[in-house]
Amino acid sequence: MNGGGTLTVLGDVYANGQACVNTNLHEAGNCYGAAGSTCSTAEYWCYNSTPGFTPYDPRTNGGSCNSGDVVGIPVVPAPTLPDPGYTAPSVGFYNTVQSFNLDNRGTYTEMQPGSYGAFHLSGASPAKCAFLDAGVYQWTGGYTSDATNSLLSNELKAPNEEYILPSNPTIGPGTTSQANPQFWNLNGANCAGNFTLAVNIASGYGIKHGGLGVGNWGVELTSVRYDQFLDNTSKFTPNPCLGAPGCRRESAPSACQVAATVDPPIKDQVIDVSITQNAPGAQYYNVYLNPNGCDGNPNNFSFINRFNAPGFSGGSPVGPYPNGGAGAVLSGGTGGWPCGSAGHTICSVTASTLLPNKVCYAQVRTQNCQPPDDEAAPQCFSSCTPPPTTLSQENADMQLQYPPNTGGDVANENYCQAPAAAGTGDPNAPCANAKITPGAVQFYFTAGSCMSQNAQGATYVYSGEQYNWIVIYEAGGVPVTCNNTLDGGAGTQYIGTIYTPAAYWKITGGDRAPLAGQVIAWSATVAGGAQVGVDFNPNYAPAPPAARLIN
Repeated sequence: MNGGGTLTVLGDVYANGQACVNTNLHEAGNCYGAAGSTCSTAEYWCYNSTPGFTPYDPRTNGGSCNSGDVVGIPVVPAPTLPDPGYTAPSVGFYNTVQSFNLDNRGTYTEMQPGSYGAFHLSGASPAKCAFLDAGVYQWTGGYTSDATNSLLSNELKAPNEEYILPSNPTIGPGTTSQANPQFWNLNGANCAGNFTLAVNIASGYGIKHGGLGVGNWGVELTSVRYDQFLDNTSKFTPNPCLGAPGCRRESAPSACQVAATVDPPIKDQVIDVSITQNAPGAQYYNVYLNPNGCDGNPNNFSFINRFNAPGFSGGSPVGPYPNGGAGAVLSGGTGGWPCGSAGHTICSVTASTLLPNKVCYAQVRTQNCQPPDDEAAPQCFSSCTPPPTTLSQENADMQLQYPPNTGGDVANENYCQAPAAAGTGDPNAPCANAKITPGAVQFYFTAGSCMSQNAQGATYVYSGEQYNWIVIYEAGGVPVTCNNTLDGGAGTQYIGTIYTPAAYWKITGGDRAPLAGQVIAWSATVAGGAQVGVDFNPNYAPAPPAARLIN
């Protein structure tokens, strides 16, 4: 470590050589090093084994840890930790030569896995957003992210992302409050999806409240897409994501929007949902309706239908894509309550038929299914008092996917396939036997190809079970030729393990831990004046043998 920067690590720090640290290392774990290491000068913080736990200085707690929390120790000299020798066996299934096709989806760029030459997203005017389809991205000429107003990610989010009150996560869902910032607006990218409502007339197809014959309805949307995993080897048999269209992903719900109608025969009113900007990655939208309006109860929303995202047909891009203005009305929905009036979104439903509704298997949506679980509050790792306003919200935790379980995250890093069958599985480890994380990506660097993540740019990606949770893999080379940098801001996070046993790393960062996982490297330096976090989460770690920070 050098400079005035601090490094907060949840997990162990392990150096086969000398660990040259100082009081700016806030270690929530043990520090292991060869003879001559300065592990004893580090500050040791309180922690426990809970995934995502935020470590704390015992001096802020009267000089001791809370009950159930522990504090680490220096271990010098420590035995040599061998290189675990991880491999990247799925790379060969993603050799198609690709290129960056700016704004090929209208307001964002959809990228496909495969082989890219030198990749440098720069000069973001206007802002550049890239949604990464699932798979392995081979960066044969290096990867550089330093463009202001840019964001690259494989995270699937709803348009008009819902708000979660950090101090009480039950407040926000099912209301009109929107997240600020929305995920796809991080780093000034401003690519988040958006929808609007309108009440129109469709003779003979009006929706009915009953009772007083007038009232509010609440409408929420989720983004839906399908992703394949192309490795057909026996290791992944059976592979539920191999054949087209792949594995289904559905985001957490949007914020609620209100529409008021008058019952027939006074008025034959219907509700039309218009998409003015697609959520990056969305191929479809699921629409949910609450006959009580935006009442703050997320369980009162019932599935109406699934609709093609504007510009998509059956999951395939066909264009044109909405870009502001009145947008494109969702119509021709399937799977729920049919609307026989062409060109409209919600018609011919009655409030009394929508409630009570039901918790459904997470992969199925039929009439009156409740939406997926809501998001969670932002997680801050350093500089958390007061909490920063620049962080996006987190995805729901992993859960078993059959009722009465509500499924948890079924879109992003906490989602797994194949899920435990009904009546089986461990609720404390719901993905223990899963082999695939739908939507996951891996960044693969050939020998001599290097990475530069600058704080001006933003990359937020997650790996998955099929890649042994290795999010960045650099092929070994002698001599060591790469000087990689990971300079994280509020919009950057790599979820998984960085495995680069023959490369140097310089790590700096900000409010969010730029790495939710671990680093295995020839040498790693924390420099500058920034506050950096490395948040080891066992849910995103390779199977044993495991290693941590090596030099």
